Amino acid sequence: MHRTTSHHPPSTIHHNMFANIVSHQWSETAPKNKLTIELIVFEIDEVTFGIPIHKLDRIISNVHLDEDNPLIQQVEILDLHDRLTGVAIANPAAIVIFTGDNGQLLGIPIVTVPTLIDVPLDRIRTLPNEFRTHNAIAIASHVAMIADSNTASTILILAT
Repeated sequence: MHRTTSHHPPSTIHHNMFANIVSHQWSETAPKNKLTIELIVFEIDEVTFGIPIHKLDRIISNVHLDEDNPLIQQVEILDLHDRLTGVAIANPAAIVIFTGDNGQLLGIPIVTVPTLIDVPLDRIRTLPNEFRTHNAIAIASHVAMIADSNTASTILILAT
């Protein structure tokens, strides 16, 4: 696949903007008995994305990635890496396939294995409209801030 370069600002700027805007809305710790949602979480160019487990259709590893695969032909591929950096993923490790808001199957190529996490519902907020117009994250509808004793993470949630 042909790689191109882009003059987009580094995604860490976007990540820091989200963290700065929403971090004041949550305390550092949350009670353990809160309602949660399970998210499949993966990182693309230092931006963390999550998909609710109930929207997940499947994850296809690169061993089974083939343009002749009938399932792949039914999926609209969203290369978020290309949207964020201007460079497409040449050899994805897998494609995360999920059901979008309008019922269509969407696929996101990823280079790392996704993880499953529980996020307290009180840590999730609607993504501010000014960020929902950015090309790379326009499909994100919500944002979650989670923290442990060492780090804080911002997760852009797709297909809520």
